[in-house]
Amino acid sequence: MRRIGAIRGIIFIAMAPVVTLMIAISVLGERLSLLDVIGIALLASGIAILVVEGIAYSDRNMFSKVVRSGTVVAVVATLCQGIGYSFRKLGSGIPIDPIFAAALDTLAALFGYILVLVMMGKLRFYIQYYLTHINLWLVASGFLNAAAVFLFFEAVSETNVSVVSMITGSQPVVIALLCGVFMRDLERLTRFTIMSSIFVTLGVVMLGLK
Repeated sequence: MRRIGAIRGIIFIAMAPVVTLMIAISVLGERLSLLDVIGIALLASGIAILVVEGIAYSDRNMFSKVVRSGTVVAVVATLCQGIGYSFRKLGSGIPIDPIFAAALDTLAALFGYILVLVMMGKLRFYIQYYLTHINLWLVASGFLNAAAVFLFFEAVSETNVSVVSMITGSQPVVIALLCGVFMRDLERLTRFTIMSSIFVTLGVVMLGLK
């Protein structure tokens, strides 16, 4: 998000269902349906639109060092999230309380972040700094993300994973609209990003339909 923007970041990460699908095919023995192929094509088209935008707008030049490195980070995030969704898919087959599942999910993330900060030698500094400089935006984001994880597992316990994935696949459009309305000074909503968001969302929906 810091390097390529919130909208472009979430569009790249929306490719995670493709990673999940590839793992399902290779590990779980699932097969590609026509809807899966269409979904992958739409997702690829959405990313292609971002490349075109990068060429058209100099401030978002896709070949600049910052955007290249940001794109690499976004791709790695996509791979991690796709693999994580695969684990969630496997875990959803085992009866487990949604609150406990969400707690395990968020605790694993917490311990992972703490370990990284310890290895970087920044844990004490960040704790001391944010105890005296409370960032309410980050606090609100943390609570909302924790609620999202819980609601994901709660939804999976009530319906199929494919249905939940289809609904959560609308993230790019939602984020594009929110950024365009509430963060105009931070994030520019262009015709390219709107088109890309729509293509990616349709692609995720196609992957969710069975």
